[in-house]
Amino acid sequence: MVFAGVLFDKLGGYTGPRTIPICFALGSSGIAAAFGSLCTENIYAFSSLISVELFTGGFVMPALTGAMLNTVPTSSRALANAVANLSYNLLGQLTSPPIYGFFFDLWGGRWGMVSLQCGGIVTVLASCVALISSKSYLNLIL
Repeated sequence: MVFAGVLFDKLGGYTGPRTIPICFALGSSGIAAAFGSLCTENIYAFSSLISVELFTGGFVMPALTGAMLNTVPTSSRALANAVANLSYNLLGQLTSPPIYGFFFDLWGGRWGMVSLQCGGIVTVLASCVALISSKSYLNLIL
């Protein structure tokens, strides 16, 4: 997280023109690593791919949270931060164990992990919307 803060600060902060595209690229590589981890039986490859997934997630989250909070009026940022963190916890951390258990009990084997890693599809779609609608993306391609 510290490295991400330093890098994005040098690139112009959360509102810099390259923030969203870099987050999209790193997030996409993390999701690719997540799907790759489902396809390997080698414990070393699996551990490496999960490490890449966790690193990119930890790298991208602070920058995206900052970019999101910059879109909210200053008077509402505390509330927006609270709602964002509540959403992360309710939708991500609280729901993961029951989802994992449901698919593991239903189909057994690796399907619990597959169901959690497929949540990355939603992330890619949301990132595409953010990338396309961001002014920084439009400035880079024009």
